[in-house]
Amino acid sequence: AFALLASTSALAQAEHAAGRQVWRTTANCGACHGWAAHGLKDEQTMPDGPNLHDTKLDRAALIEVVKCGRPATAMPYFDRLAYTDARCYGMTGAQIGGDKPPPPPAPLTQRDIEAVVDYLLATVVGKPVTYDWCVGFVAGGATNACDQFKK
Repeated sequence: AFALLASTSALAQAEHAAGRQVWRTTANCGACHGWAAHGLKDEQTMPDGPNLHDTKLDRAALIEVVKCGRPATAMPYFDRLAYTDARCYGMTGAQIGGDKPPPPPAPLTQRDIEAVVDYLLATVVGKPVTYDWCVGFVAGGATNACDQFKK
């Protein structure tokens, strides 16, 4: 039982590392959502993304948003086949028309999409932005960025 628990924990850590990689570099989510997913974007030329700590979306809904973007907003879709058929919100590109979200900087695989969503659910969603949370989120990085969250 202990070996199974240890291997499950190691697997979860590897999956979170993969999700963190997608968040930070592959999809560059922080450009709009902020490095801490707190809605304070990293790049001023990018659109404003919501604070993901406060989202009420469940796993399935978050996966759909990452795959399909948000119609009529700047949230891009990351599924390379989005809107080629009705996989996104039950609509094709022709049906959604001018409300089609923008294409991604680079598409993600289904595995990457699930990894980033699982990472957010494990580390961000429903968790308040505090100094202690930030230090854990940075995971050994430059914690001076967390000073802004000290009270």
